[in-house]
Amino acid sequence: MAGLLRGRDTHVPAADLGRIVEMAGDELTGPQIAEVFARAAGRPVGFVSLPVGELRAHSEEMGAMFAWFNEVGFRAEVDDLRRAVAAPVTLESWVAEHWSVPVA
Repeated sequence: MAGLLRGRDTHVPAADLGRIVEMAGDELTGPQIAEVFARAAGRPVGFVSLPVGELRAHSEEMGAMFAWFNEVGFRAEVDDLRRAVAAPVTLESWVAEHWSVPVA
């Protein structure tokens, strides 16, 4: 965990040294992600979930990845990060700082 947080003023407890932690500032669903972008854009943003078979038609690898997301899913240790980092980067904070509304 210390390597991932290099450059931050962070204390890593001895129990966490050498531990691998999936890091994320938040864990959102597709509709929640759309809400973040809608607030930033000041207009509605929709989320559409495509059938895995449709994704596989374009890319077997992409289909396999999204099948895994649907069946197993990625789970980040958000609470661990929030204990280790005072202000983790969330999608909301990243969008506010780095994203701008695309020109139509």
